[in-house]
Amino acid sequence: MESQRTAKSVEGGGGKGSGKRDGGKGRKSAMSYKENQELAALPAQIEALEKEEGEIAATLALPETYQNPERLREVQARADVVSASLTKAYGRWEALEEKAARAADC
Repeated sequence: MESQRTAKSVEGGGGKGSGKRDGGKGRKSAMSYKENQELAALPAQIEALEKEEGEIAATLALPETYQNPERLREVQARADVVSASLTKAYGRWEALEEKAARAADC
């Protein structure tokens, strides 16, 4: 019985990293499943942020918005959050597109 355990551990024991898909070359340019899903979802996310940005701009164009200082602060704060989120989403989209292009070249 002991010899069977030893034989099994020798057969299946490649150690850490033995299951690498890239043959152990350390290539990091391939896109992960999660990154592919994120890249696929980003255009819709960006579109929603741009739509919200337009709605905020329309709200800020209304004279009534400026008659309520508290509401104005809320709208401006949301505008800042949406703008930052949009910038971040564009940056991430660009990075993932570049990574996808590099992976396609390999």
